[in-house]
Amino acid sequence: AVCFDVDSTVIDEEGIDVLAEHLGKGQQVSELTLAAMEGGMKFQEALAARLNLLEPSQQAIMECLEAHPLKLTSGMADLVQVLADQGK
Repeated sequence: AVCFDVDSTVIDEEGIDVLAEHLGKGQQVSELTLAAMEGGMKFQEALAARLNLLEPSQQAIMECLEAHPLKLTSGMADLVQVLADQGK
């Protein structure tokens, strides 16, 4: 089995940031992210705070994905194919 961090690794964006912008809460989410990155709060606390702020519904997520389709980072499709060919 192979495991990847999806945001900014498999896809070229941070999903929570795209969703926050789509919901009009990009600045607030950015501030929480920065606080976590600077050690002001634990990752789990920052994630919970961002999700509580966004309160994303399944419909909102689907609308966001429709408006902002996911784009694989360069070379990712080839890597996935190589891994699949190797049975991983």
